[in-house]
Amino acid sequence: MKNSFFLFVLFAFAASCKNDDSGNSIDNANPSQFAYTIKHPFQWEWGNKNNIKMALDGLKAYEKGNVSAAFKDYADTVLLQMDGFEKRMSKDSLLSFFLRERSAIKRMGIEMNDYLTVRSKDGKSEYVSLWYKQLWEDQNGKIDSIECMDDLSFKNGKIILWNEKVRRYPGSAQ
Repeated sequence: MKNSFFLFVLFAFAASCKNDDSGNSIDNANPSQFAYTIKHPFQWEWGNKNNIKMALDGLKAYEKGNVSAAFKDYADTVLLQMDGFEKRMSKDSLLSFFLRERSAIKRMGIEMNDYLTVRSKDGKSEYVSLWYKQLWEDQNGKIDSIECMDDLSFKNGKIILWNEKVRRYPGSAQ
């Protein structure tokens, strides 16, 4: 009797845990149900996790002050898009630019919130998105932070685009 009761409870628990999509009224095959339409809806699938590793390894190297290692997986030419700045740069120019930027920082920390990788279903586009908080102390002892959302585009295993969006906290330097 105890075994029967145990099996009944186990079955009832398992049945209550099933994923029920009956409340989902959106038809994935019909994007016209949305307030805005786009040319290529539902074009993304999960991407290559090696791209996440490259992106995170580069960010970690930059955090630690190793700028050369931070940009080792970048293509010979990279489009850099940041707050109020957009420029296509050679890898050497990119390194010089970030060597100057990083030299103004005494120490830095990254608090990673999340990341993901996607690829277009036609295989022509691959991205890694990173969400994190960047904290630093400059050479004069001033401490500051920003919330970042980076999109990195990959082609042939190299980073060809870095698009960064930031949220400054109240009181942060503009």
